[in-house]
Amino acid sequence: LFYRDCVLASKAEVNHNSQLFRLHFPQGTVLQVPVGRHVFLKALIQDTDVVRPYTPVGQSLVAASHHSSQDSDLYLMIKVYPDGVFTKYLNSLRVGDHISVSGPEGVFSLRCFRDVTNLYLLAAGTGFTPMARLVSLVLQENTIRLTKLLFFNRREEDILWRSQLSELAAKDERFQVEHILSEPSDSWTNRTGRVDEAMLKELLVRPSGSRCYVCVCGPSAFTELTVRLLKQLGFSEEELHTFQG
Repeated sequence: LFYRDCVLASKAEVNHNSQLFRLHFPQGTVLQVPVGRHVFLKALIQDTDVVRPYTPVGQSLVAASHHSSQDSDLYLMIKVYPDGVFTKYLNSLRVGDHISVSGPEGVFSLRCFRDVTNLYLLAAGTGFTPMARLVSLVLQENTIRLTKLLFFNRREEDILWRSQLSELAAKDERFQVEHILSEPSDSWTNRTGRVDEAMLKELLVRPSGSRCYVCVCGPSAFTELTVRLLKQLGFSEEELHTFQG
């Protein structure tokens, strides 16, 4: 892989353990990362090259159409794990520090959305990151009738970009979001539990004459279980795409 040297232009808090990193490329360098693809970050940590994949998000969900076409910076939403060697290193970086970024990798293609009327996005935790740009894109394209995000988290404070998701759903009837918590507080009034067949059967409606497509991203156990449940409900391989969480 070819790596470019980037500068950390800013860091902004997203929630209690995640941050939005803005990486700036050297003058004359442009990196276009197709929607659904990821990049690798590389750093020398204790004399060892450590590499991790991250999927770029937009600067914002609700201001997607207002972004400058000149904005070639890369935005990465990164959860900092207490025992994570790499994320602790990233968290220690200061504005102006450098980091190595690869070119785009992955196999996702927007061709899979051809003729799709109902798009379902199932994300657990930071598995939300590939879904962020997908949501912005399909709402701009105006061809898919319904895009529904099922967002699985442990607790309410873990939900990434919650207010932006609510704002987007309020202003565009083609977008719906369902939050599901596995460790809710007593005040939580929305859905609870973990992914199961009954939940998916209720939420992933297949209207007569519709063409559905499902994208899944999260920890490997979540993804494997979800794909198995979807197949039990009659979704075919051609109607599914899994991102690596």
